[in-house]
Amino acid sequence: MRRCILFVCLPCVLPVLAGSFGFATWNVGHFAGGLSNRSAIASSRVLEMSARYREFLARADVRVLGVCEHSRSFSADGSVGADKTAFADFDGRDLGLSCGWHENAVYWNGCRFLEGGRYDFPLRRDNAQCHWVRLDVLGQTVCFVETHCDWRTTAGRPRHDRHEQLDFLVKTFARERRVVIAGDFNTVVTDATTGKDRDAPEEYEVFRKAGFKAAHWGELKTWPAKSPRQCLDDIFVKGLDISEVKVLKDAALSDHALVRCTLSFEKGADGK
Repeated sequence: MRRCILFVCLPCVLPVLAGSFGFATWNVGHFAGGLSNRSAIASSRVLEMSARYREFLARADVRVLGVCEHSRSFSADGSVGADKTAFADFDGRDLGLSCGWHENAVYWNGCRFLEGGRYDFPLRRDNAQCHWVRLDVLGQTVCFVETHCDWRTTAGRPRHDRHEQLDFLVKTFARERRVVIAGDFNTVVTDATTGKDRDAPEEYEVFRKAGFKAAHWGELKTWPAKSPRQCLDDIFVKGLDISEVKVLKDAALSDHALVRCTLSFEKGADGK
């Protein structure tokens, strides 16, 4: 009975199966529904909203979480940190720098931090970047990359900076034995004639050609959370198997849905 209660209370700590663990990526929209790059949560609602975020993440049941459009401050007045509220159930974290709309972070439970850093994309419109960490997960080294790519490109134009950013991610982490590249890739194109946006899952092909496995290739819609129609958020992996993919959404918490999966160590990926 006690062991059952422990599993329910601490879902993020235990792997689903031996040699596997839960992972998710989530654009939290700066705790402002994506309408601002600063939290919109009033101090009077901190306790209520913190409980809602923690409950939502408990349902996701992950050991490692990548976050983009992260904000260190959970409250609008800056008095309360996100790591002490929304993400309080994680025992480890590595927070990237705030660059306007672009701020990435990685949270985890029961892992050992090895090293981490950040890369600014060489070609970018805004401050698009990626944040990476290497963690010891269940005795294996895994590199986790959380990214937030540029928004919008116009159909028919020459190679846009976002295409270069996807290439950069593939090439920069090509030598990692086990790598997870996840985040909000902003795969949307604006038609030059109509001015309307369309989903652009074909941009993910750079990962497929490089031998990555994916949570999806455009089939799962993640934005806007209220009624998803675009596949902006995704997870790509090498040296790992990916399964049990699902989307969780709550438009009161973010304008993006969370993408969750189970990652398993491939046989032979560690040379055994």
